[in-house]
Amino acid sequence: MRRTCPTPCAAGLAVVAALVVSTTACGDDGALSSGNGSAATTAPGTVPPSTAVPGGIGVQHPLGAEDVVVSIGYEGGFVPVGVAFANLPSLLVTGDGTAIVTGPQIAIYPGPLLPNLQQGRLDEATIQDLLRSADEHGLLAPVEYARTDLIADASDAVVHIEANGGRFEHRAYALGLEEETDPPRAALQAFVQEATAIADEALAAAPTTPYVSDSFLVQARPATAAELGDEIEPTVVPWPASLGVRLATADFCAAIPWADGERLFADATQATLFDDGGTTYQLTVVPRLPGRQC
Repeated sequence: MRRTCPTPCAAGLAVVAALVVSTTACGDDGALSSGNGSAATTAPGTVPPSTAVPGGIGVQHPLGAEDVVVSIGYEGGFVPVGVAFANLPSLLVTGDGTAIVTGPQIAIYPGPLLPNLQQGRLDEATIQDLLRSADEHGLLAPVEYARTDLIADASDAVVHIEANGGRFEHRAYALGLEEETDPPRAALQAFVQEATAIADEALAAAPTTPYVSDSFLVQARPATAAELGDEIEPTVVPWPASLGVRLATADFCAAIPWADGERLFADATQATLFDDGGTTYQLTVVPRLPGRQC
């Protein structure tokens, strides 16, 4: 499976993200961020039965469909309005073996409003390969990462891991943009590459399918046609009052049921605007991912 640029490649295509959402972007109650390039974590503790390893051998991890076991993504950087909300992980693996990745993106503007997310299944052996790799690279523990100030406006590489009763966040600014000689940064970069390769190989064995969730998350801001540029002719679509969501209150985040969103956003592009109560809005829309809520 060939991986393409997550989400911010297309602000040209958006800007390399990753899709997590980072998974913490809209109200995650998971690992804490130190905010200075270092890692933060909850301490390992007693693992409840729901996080046991099937078969009893290996690294323990949560087993639920909403439990994020491994997530790799990119956050921050100098990006256009709305990109941070649309930031999605390049790889997200849940406790039940669902793997969500970013599929090929159309490198044109205006592209589709909705990102191309694909999903497949990983067996327990593959999940264990990912967690063993994390353990071998020292990521099942808190780690401090040196920050380089020689690169401006870069994003943070962000890795979330939940295993052995702990939640671990690893955050490193501008990871991989230069040769990584600092041991902790090099180890994190090696894990990102190895985990991506493990998931790619496993998903290549069976076709992925478009990702389906229970809802779309929407962020709205008032916009005018002039903001799209002279060469873009926008399409203005009436916002359905029947949804029960007013765009004036969706400046941070609002959830739209999946079936309603599919009908409303299927043909929308980045040049599609929505009229609600006489005000025109530009929307950023992402499928809700496991571990993420408004």
